[in-house]
Amino acid sequence: MAGTVTLSVMPRSARNTTNCCASLGVSAQCLSACAFDIDINFAVNRPQCIRDLDKLMHCAADGSDHRQCCRTKGVPSSCLRWCVGRPVFQTTQCALAAAKEIVSCFEEGKAMLPGPPQNVRASQVAPGAVDIYWDPPLKNPDVVQWYRVLWRSVGSQSINRNETLKPPFQFRDMDQGLIYEFLVKAGNHYGMSASTLPVVIHPPGSTALSGHGLSLGGKIAIVLVMTALVLVIAAVLGIFYWKRWKAKARPPGVSFENPTYLKDGVVLQNTSGEGTAKPGETTVENGGHRNGRPRAVENCYEDIRAVRLSS
Repeated sequence: MAGTVTLSVMPRSARNTTNCCASLGVSAQCLSACAFDIDINFAVNRPQCIRDLDKLMHCAADGSDHRQCCRTKGVPSSCLRWCVGRPVFQTTQCALAAAKEIVSCFEEGKAMLPGPPQNVRASQVAPGAVDIYWDPPLKNPDVVQWYRVLWRSVGSQSINRNETLKPPFQFRDMDQGLIYEFLVKAGNHYGMSASTLPVVIHPPGSTALSGHGLSLGGKIAIVLVMTALVLVIAAVLGIFYWKRWKAKARPPGVSFENPTYLKDGVVLQNTSGEGTAKPGETTVENGGHRNGRPRAVENCYEDIRAVRLSS
């Protein structure tokens, strides 16, 4: 008994990898890696392309989250960001240790993993209640089994998540005065897509410093800048007061402006115990001159003379 089997081939989503690389600023000598599909091995084998690996990995990930596959292949945790198209901190080390496994996961996920949902938007249906809508992904929309919605209030570290089979996602009981952000992923039992850009919702009565609020990185940057300013001010004040204290604590020195012990005519104490002068010697007292007239005191620092004593 003959039967008929109908096979359907899913069309491969059109994707211009060259435009992806060019939009991210891949250098001209490395654009050959983006000719048809992303050739990571081409870039890894050329030292001048190492700096472009983050950009190439972003295009090669194609909007999918391949971390589940990367974990099963033993990719180091420090390199898992490449599996979702994000930059890593140790480019050279990850290229040597995990590029082969990551590229293998990219190849496996081309037909199995969906891309991110499109056109995420929100509609307020009542005070404190919104509905989140989105369109199917452009990449592999037929393999989507569920959608994961993640949300949090801006500035909070607590992330909430829920899964739904189709839009809309109904969110109720929004706290008055808080700003919320939502993002959506598409997934199946093989893995997830990359997340969409967040949609920020401002309920009535909410306030924010900007349209998207301050992220955690922005808050950390502000704290670091303020701390640096405080340290600089403290250092300047410390140097000022230290110099001032040092000037006050300086011990008084000996004044050499009037060195009377070097003046002519200073009477030397006679250690012989006799108070009379020897015959032929003349004693000069009170700084007087032999002829009885005062003599100008000379500054020994300005005119150093050789003194010869006559017997």
